[in-house]
Amino acid sequence: MTSMIRGLIDEETAEDSEINIANKKLLVPYADRVVPSLNKLFSSGISTGYQPLQEEVLSTLSCFASVLDSAFAPHYDAFMPGLIGILRSNQASTE
Repeated sequence: MTSMIRGLIDEETAEDSEINIANKKLLVPYADRVVPSLNKLFSSGISTGYQPLQEEVLSTLSCFASVLDSAFAPHYDAFMPGLIGILRSNQASTE
């Protein structure tokens, strides 16, 4: 999934280019189903401490958010507790 979404990101063209707008329109209808599934995977990776799953979900999420842009805003709050938890646990382990 990450590779497919990365393929939709065209970093060399403007955000409002026809290609980027078309790619956003392609993903927006699926956001309400895909993002909660990513959140479940992310939560599972956090609860089990399985870092490769956390990394893959965050990579996919990053790509998804880049394509969706402002349409990702409603999903932002669902991931913040997990992200904050990861940052806190990493900070504690480096002290």
